[in-house]
Amino acid sequence: MVIKMENAKDYLLNRKVTLLYGISFLFIFLAAIISEILSIILDEGLLSPPIIAFHIIAFIGYVITLRYIIKKQPWIEKKNREIINNDMKKDL
Repeated sequence: MVIKMENAKDYLLNRKVTLLYGISFLFIFLAAIISEILSIILDEGLLSPPIIAFHIIAFIGYVITLRYIIKKQPWIEKKNREIINNDMKKDL
């Protein structure tokens, strides 16, 4: 199976965008839900100090997670290709 370089680059770009979108959506979703829960528990508005502290910590966690995933992505892609190639050899 021969993969053209354009297709591989397009695939990797698509993979990066998908990871970025997925991680961003996860953190936005969790931040919104936890903000609502904290505002109900603390009986305060959405801009109370504990909620702002939570958002700052969540943003730092988001940046750390995103950097980690982007750094590890080439290694993960390499391992995935090795697993797929091994499975294809076993199937033959």
